Amino acid sequence: MATPSIVFLILAYSLGAIYHVPVAFVAVPTVCVLFTVASFNRRIDTIKILKTAPWQIVVFSLGMYLIVFGLGREGFTQILTDLLTYTSDFQGL
Repeated sequence: MATPSIVFLILAYSLGAIYHVPVAFVAVPTVCVLFTVASFNRRIDTIKILKTAPWQIVVFSLGMYLIVFGLGREGFTQILTDLLTYTSDFQGL
């Protein structure tokens, strides 16, 4: 089951990159399908996975994404790029 899933994901990511489809539009449906298949197969205890998953990491990751995205929209990444470019000029000193 894992090998066809990985091959499908690689193909889907490649096609998504060609057509400028966001990664989430490929990854989330694939995870949902795999999770559904796993729960019907009953080889993996999907309820236990959902209950014991470290959801704090998901919340932390979303929070960090929002912070970085917001800083980027306000121009902080451009300021940081300019600062790094300026300091890289002094590399040889």
